[in-house]
Amino acid sequence: MLSNATDRVQSTGSAYLTDTANDETMVQFLLDFKSRVDRLVAGPFIRDSDFAQAGRVAFETFVNKRQNKPAEMFAKYLDGKMRGGARGLTDDELERTFDEVLAIFRYTQGSSLFPRTD
Repeated sequence: MLSNATDRVQSTGSAYLTDTANDETMVQFLLDFKSRVDRLVAGPFIRDSDFAQAGRVAFETFVNKRQNKPAEMFAKYLDGKMRGGARGLTDDELERTFDEVLAIFRYTQGSSLFPRTD
């Protein structure tokens, strides 16, 4: 069952990310998909560390199928939010959005292109 779940996450994510027509909606797809996977792990599989690890590995695998593209799209998405694309969001909602994007960004190998400032 664990292998099937890992394969499903990888195949769904890979299919979406490898289609260049999806570039403009990539970040929102990844945010929504990660949220769905996280809810599943936090629900019936909350005590199954192997299942949680499999989800992380699957995400890291498919998110790096297109080398630096996800990292580039995350940077553009956050830049847009900081330049005023987050009108109508509270500070808490904006901070939550940043946290969600950075949680996925950490999976990308392209994240090493952007130096840490902390």
